[in-house]
Amino acid sequence: MVLEFWDNEPGDQHDEFDDWTSRHPDAFVLNYLADDRAMLHKAVCAKLHGPHQNPSEGKSRTQRRKLCCDDRRFLLLRGAKDTVSIDVCQSCKP
Repeated sequence: MVLEFWDNEPGDQHDEFDDWTSRHPDAFVLNYLADDRAMLHKAVCAKLHGPHQNPSEGKSRTQRRKLCCDDRRFLLLRGAKDTVSIDVCQSCKP
């Protein structure tokens, strides 16, 4: 199952995303950088959870669309269905 986290209002999905990734540390996240480009990460990747993304400063982790799944292959297939180019994070190497 793929879950989507993406703010409707600034920061409204931030805590839910953090909660899900903390409960699924071995899962994967497809972070949409643009409509046609995304980056695949491990759920616990520091690039997704750094202090630079603090909702109290108006910088929600879910400002950009995130698709999350425990199954890497299924998540990549979903990204391909969205016709996005997918890069792999060189920090966490999912």
